[in-house]
Amino acid sequence: MSIKLPHILYVEDEAINALIMKKILPKTYALSIAHDTLSALKILETAPICLILMDINLGNHEEEGVQLMQTIRQNPSWQKLPMLALTSYTEPAHKERFLSLGFEGYLTKPVVLEELVHQFQRLLV
Repeated sequence: MSIKLPHILYVEDEAINALIMKKILPKTYALSIAHDTLSALKILETAPICLILMDINLGNHEEEGVQLMQTIRQNPSWQKLPMLALTSYTEPAHKERFLSLGFEGYLTKPVVLEELVHQFQRLLV
């Protein structure tokens, strides 16, 4: 009997950041990576995702991650899916804003592995 790992969707347009996440994320999680909005939505339609780690600035579009989060929230099947904002914005006001927009957590780049795992554990209860 195989153990089902929590499946995380990481939405990140920078290939190097996605590669680093693949390397550092503990093997106790399954990871899918989407490099853009369309790929993220396709993965959500086909994979049993438990949590989304969302880069806020995707491509050349500032805060496209916020728009994607709002699109995901409009689908009844995904409304309760926990989402973490991942950003280089470090001011406390940014954290408050992203949490008020609907993200369940907030992490800054570069990612501290212990903080990432703590957030995953908190949200995957």
